[in-house]
Amino acid sequence: MKIIFTMNRFQNLFRILVLVNTVLVVAVIIFIFSNKTQRIAVVRTGVVLEKYSGMKEAQKLISREESKYTDRLDTLRVLYNQALNNYNADSRVSQSDKKMAEDLISKREQDYNAYQEAAQKKMEEISQKITQGALNQINDAVKIYAEKNRIDLVVGVNLTGNVLCGNPTIDITDELIEILNSGK
Repeated sequence: MKIIFTMNRFQNLFRILVLVNTVLVVAVIIFIFSNKTQRIAVVRTGVVLEKYSGMKEAQKLISREESKYTDRLDTLRVLYNQALNNYNADSRVSQSDKKMAEDLISKREQDYNAYQEAAQKKMEEISQKITQGALNQINDAVKIYAEKNRIDLVVGVNLTGNVLCGNPTIDITDELIEILNSGK
């Protein structure tokens, strides 16, 4: 009786295994032969970043912000150089005046270095914020374009070779640049 019970159990497990395999094979066949085709598009990201007017405007804005900091740095450099030149020009100064001049030179140098460091950090923040704004506009345009044109996957291609070869008809870069630059 034990042998029959074990045999029936084995047969039941075998039937379940066959049934599960059959269902899996049918599911794979349905998936492979379904009528839904995946639409894929390619965007040459370097070209978009180069030709998108919003990115060009972002770069101009970053340059304007940068010039504010470089102007102040130039002023601090001039003050340092003046203090240094004055110190080097007067060889007949007293010891106390010499010490004051050295302290002034040191202070000017510290001011310059501190401002340079702070300006660099601030410019990195500003640059990142402005650039991210332009990148968000690009990402939003890609998403809208993909939804509108029923594209399932948009692949960004860059110079490092994410996609090595593809049909040029799936490249939507020029259309995307046109949409971005028109403000639509």
